[in-house]
Amino acid sequence: MRIGWLLVAALAVGGYVSIVAPAGRQAIAIGLRARELDRLAARNERLLADAAGLRAAHRRVAADVARLSGPSRPALAVVAMLRLLEREGRRRRVLITSLSPGERGNAAVENGAEDVTVGLRGGYASVLQTVADLTKGDILIQVRDLDLAQASDDTAERNVDATVRATLYHRLSAIMKEERHAQNDAR
Repeated sequence: MRIGWLLVAALAVGGYVSIVAPAGRQAIAIGLRARELDRLAARNERLLADAAGLRAAHRRVAADVARLSGPSRPALAVVAMLRLLEREGRRRRVLITSLSPGERGNAAVENGAEDVTVGLRGGYASVLQTVADLTKGDILIQVRDLDLAQASDDTAERNVDATVRATLYHRLSAIMKEERHAQNDAR
């Protein structure tokens, strides 16, 4: 009987070694592979989300470029700038006293950028805020220079006269060309 029990115990140990132990190792390997695949799936989901974010950013940038490339004709760009100045001037009680083209004239217009000089009159803070808002509109304006002086004929109101020299862009290629020149000059 003892031999029978030993034989049963030997068969149990042999069965464990030949069937259960390899199955346990295989279960551990499957569990490790499942965790690895879960990490890979999570990474792929993050990449897909990032790709969706990049596609959305691409659409926003394309829309911004289309909007900022703005009017393709110089006259439309000037009209847009005048509307912006009028809106900001009305909001801050700043008067537009003059508007004149820059020195480059027609050559600048053909290149997609036009120099303009704008005269403004109003309170000091209002004039500065109006000039700052020029660069935040739907048209692309680069303010190059600003001269401020106390208004000579206005002693009671404490107004200032401002002369703003700016570049008004009406073609995107002009912006890119100017940026390339600036990078080359910096070298």
